[in-house]
Amino acid sequence: MRRERLVRWAAAALLILLAGLAAASAGRGIYKANQTVCDFEQFWVSGVLVRGGLNPYRVFLEDRALLESYAQPYNPDWTCSDPLPDRPNYNTPLLSVLMLPLAWASFPAARAIWSGLQVAFAVALPLVMLRLNRRVTGAVWQAGAVLLFLSWSPVRTTFGHGQVALVTSLAAMLAVVLAYRGRPGWAGVLFGLALSKYTLTGALVLFFLVYRHYRVIGVALLVQLAGVLALALLVGETPLQVAGSYVSLLGSAIGQGYEIVSLDGWLNVLGVSPAASALGALGAGTLIVAALVLPHYVSEALGRETASDPDRVRLKANLLVVILVLVGLLFTYHRSYDVPLAFVVITFIVGLLPMRVRGGRLAAGLIAVGLVLSVALIVPPSLPSLILDPPASLIAAALPVTLALLLALAASIAALARFDSLAASNATSPLVTESHESSVVLEAQRRI
Repeated sequence: MRRERLVRWAAAALLILLAGLAAASAGRGIYKANQTVCDFEQFWVSGVLVRGGLNPYRVFLEDRALLESYAQPYNPDWTCSDPLPDRPNYNTPLLSVLMLPLAWASFPAARAIWSGLQVAFAVALPLVMLRLNRRVTGAVWQAGAVLLFLSWSPVRTTFGHGQVALVTSLAAMLAVVLAYRGRPGWAGVLFGLALSKYTLTGALVLFFLVYRHYRVIGVALLVQLAGVLALALLVGETPLQVAGSYVSLLGSAIGQGYEIVSLDGWLNVLGVSPAASALGALGAGTLIVAALVLPHYVSEALGRETASDPDRVRLKANLLVVILVLVGLLFTYHRSYDVPLAFVVITFIVGLLPMRVRGGRLAAGLIAVGLVLSVALIVPPSLPSLILDPPASLIAAALPVTLALLLALAASIAALARFDSLAASNATSPLVTESHESSVVLEAQRRI
């Protein structure tokens, strides 16, 4: 009894600490969002251009003066650029169409609306990630997950810049959950939205391929195609013209800069050309997945593995999601505002806790990795700036995040290599409050 009481007091103290960290971190991000939000400016401008019947990709490529004439009346004082936004919206045409409603508001109003939506996305994302587990965790664990997530510096950065990583990450995780539940249509729609930032979510295509969710992929591609068609209709161009201008814009993409977390960015910092570093990192990531990950899922891809233990099957499927997320973050271009998706590592570890795991050392190692990752992402990245000048301070801020992600990837691949020792039992646990319906379990046995 005394031990249980101590555990409860310790949990309460931890929640109070996390609540303080979450309030401070998220509050700072929201405050910054209503002062600058540099990146949201480019999304809002693309919507304003579409509102005016103009292809935003073509305008950024060919006529910046036209951009000013359309957008500046709604935002007389460019918040982050002088005199014009220096970066276009590099996401797919679908996102430019979806940003159109915000273009009818002034920039300050649109900025405030987007900040509110960002908070909602940030609360929902860790809860959806927890739903990846076959067993749903209790309210205390859900609250803890939300507070820990809001404490992460990448979430604060996403708030401050007004980036789209939260909504695309949420859509991707919802797509996986709905695929688990046998709803490929809605899963495909959401995954189509997630692919608007394909550098962040594109690796998850392999998950749907391995588990033969071909309909999800098909619907997702149709959603992206619908975005191209809608933009073409709105700006009075052919779909091929819209697609061509978008491809041309990608060809003129800016360099990595210094505030990076991905390996291609680090190669760039070390003097490798942007093209060579991007191709080298992508090739390394592809090799890792092909050699170390996919062989463990060949039986699933061929439909040969039986699913006698739904917990174990779901655990292995979630591990593939974790690995693909980490590979996507590490081996394609990313900045810190994309890292919130790595929280799936934490929710995967939470999914282990209600189960009796034979590989105790490995489970303990994964928990330790989760703690390292969280500490690396809670510590304010601005600390190096107190003693270092840019770009050294930016490099010093990004390096711990990159190393933590690499450690998480290595631990995840090690867990996959020893997966047979992680067979889960159906033992009850205080963490468990409900199980999915029998139909869900049957679907998991059939497809995953």
